[in-house]
Amino acid sequence: MLWLSLDAPGFQDRGVYTTDGDGGGKYFRRASVFARLGYNTALLKDSDIPDFAHQQQTLLCQQSGVTVFEWGNGYSTEDALFASCPLEAIPVILNLAAQNFGEQQVNQHILNHSGQQHTLLSCTTNPADNMRQPLANAAGKYKWFKSISAAELLGLHVVGPHYAAFGEEFRKQINSLYAWGQINGDRR
Repeated sequence: MLWLSLDAPGFQDRGVYTTDGDGGGKYFRRASVFARLGYNTALLKDSDIPDFAHQQQTLLCQQSGVTVFEWGNGYSTEDALFASCPLEAIPVILNLAAQNFGEQQVNQHILNHSGQQHTLLSCTTNPADNMRQPLANAAGKYKWFKSISAAELLGLHVVGPHYAAFGEEFRKQINSLYAWGQINGDRR
């Protein structure tokens, strides 16, 4: 969606198709199936599940031919987003969540995860670093951006326009995934 708005080539122009992994261990199975069918396959996953079984699933997925990208630092996607985005992007993120869930509900989510210290209004009018983790926790718990359409809007209105100001580790993963797509896409 972002690439189309910029009139720039996107993943599909490079013969790459993206799909929702559906969380949990399901994304390992889905990625492995695509790899077994002969497709060049990559998986971008969270890094917030440190247990041995999850590490083993990651290894088995890689052994099946899947290239695995992950955020690192024990981050979920929401953690990576809020830890890496510039402060001025936080109000945009929260306004997108409020459009999807309603201001009152998002406000309550923020209150729930900030020990009643932050509100939607305080986070949108005066974003600060100490808000990042509670906002990431609320976004993950209440699935603010877990639909494809919500994630596309996040890319279009937040990640794309503010990309150069995102943290280096975040950009590194996105750049690596994009480079993988350029090399492994099928442009028949």
